[in-house]
Amino acid sequence: MGSDTPPISRLRSGRTYWVRRTPPPSAEAESATASPPKRPPGKRFVEPYRLSDEQRAAIIAPLAELGVGDAESRELFAAAMEYDLAGCRDLASPEPQPPARKPKPSTEERRLRALAEAAQALADQLAGLDPKATERLTLALGETDRFKRSYGDDYLRALRCELQRVAGAAPKTETGPAAPEPKPALPEPARRFVLRAADAFSDCFETKASAQRGSAFLATLQAIVAVTGVRIPLEPRTVAEILAKA
Repeated sequence: MGSDTPPISRLRSGRTYWVRRTPPPSAEAESATASPPKRPPGKRFVEPYRLSDEQRAAIIAPLAELGVGDAESRELFAAAMEYDLAGCRDLASPEPQPPARKPKPSTEERRLRALAEAAQALADQLAGLDPKATERLTLALGETDRFKRSYGDDYLRALRCELQRVAGAAPKTETGPAAPEPKPALPEPARRFVLRAADAFSDCFETKASAQRGSAFLATLQAIVAVTGVRIPLEPRTVAEILAKA
């Protein structure tokens, strides 16, 4: 007795993938001819990431060009990627933009900041004068005053206050070098996807996934990113570190 159930291909790792060789029936026809399938108790069904024919062909293309596997094993690998992509749907959304960097200060801002620093430095020097230096300064100010006015501690205190006002009115100078932007941590779903893709690659083609530049595995990852937009690492060094910790 015949069966309409598509064949199952099982990888050596134990993961099972359904590979359709005919287009799936429409939703209306499926609901009219069959009742909803029962799910196994205790297991959670994960809806796979449905690749279009164009996406599937683009993922398989580098494998075919490099002579990796046959048509059936390449189709099986693409099916495996549909299930693995389902686990990192959030990585397919647009990446949040980093906050915009502050623009460099203009020439006027730099001059005002320099003036503020000079004013604050002069105020600090006035506050640090000893009594003899203070007396000598006030006598010199009186001698050079055309109106023969006298100067004392009250004048120096008022002068320091005005200098501090000038220092406070100018833009503040940013102290210290700008902190380097931290390297964003690799999302766990991205790391897990690379490992599962490497596992499927090894099972489907019976060859170990390699992160060397120009390798079939790395070329396949690049194709997956190109057609799905999923944010996974493509740098050979990063991919190699992930594979080494498997």
